[in-house]
Amino acid sequence: MAGRNIFVLFIAGNLGDIKNKGMGLFVNKKFIIISVIALILAIGGFFIWRGWEKYVRGGALWETEYMKSEYFKIEETLSGRIVVNKKAGLTANIPEGWIVDSWGDGISFGSSDVKLKEDGSLIFQSIKDGGCVVNIQVIKYGLLESKGPTDAGYIRNMIMGVKSQDNNSENLKYDVLSVNGRDGLRTFYFNGDKITKMFFEIPIGQTLYSFDSGNIFSDKCVEEFNNFIKKVSIK
Repeated sequence: MAGRNIFVLFIAGNLGDIKNKGMGLFVNKKFIIISVIALILAIGGFFIWRGWEKYVRGGALWETEYMKSEYFKIEETLSGRIVVNKKAGLTANIPEGWIVDSWGDGISFGSSDVKLKEDGSLIFQSIKDGGCVVNIQVIKYGLLESKGPTDAGYIRNMIMGVKSQDNNSENLKYDVLSVNGRDGLRTFYFNGDKITKMFFEIPIGQTLYSFDSGNIFSDKCVEEFNNFIKKVSIK
């Protein structure tokens, strides 16, 4: 947010400077048009992404933005429904019969046995009874102090590490899955021998495409999640 405010002030300041220097009307108009376009682009970026939030981890200071849910669109195709986010270059197939729930920072999908209250909130018992969920977020990071990686950089480092050595523990396991030509980190959380939650995260530059399963109480949800992420496309 601070960067955008500075950008807007920079435009306003230059407009004033040109006017005071008495340059021709045509030049003033041209600069104003360019400045207005730049301002629209800056404001457009603000409305695409939810405002910057600052985080500190391992001595690194970085900012985070989440792409708003309104940029996830549902489209009908001959082979079924898909979710498309053109701004993020993301496309994914929606399993037949699944429900869709948009929320502030992303979009969620639930199997036909997931139940919602009248206000749209989840009835958690339906998850315990075997309902499956997939949540999607697109997150952009800005590093303020280069003492350590952002989450996107951390996931990228983890992918390289998992490829070269075993980083698994008793309750946490990783593998690397290539989807549409892009490597992503798949994370499994365990309770005993049962998978209780899964994440799949694809870093591209300082943007992270994040998919998670929510709480898992049924083996079928592991299969559903894996089937979902394998059909993801990111351009």
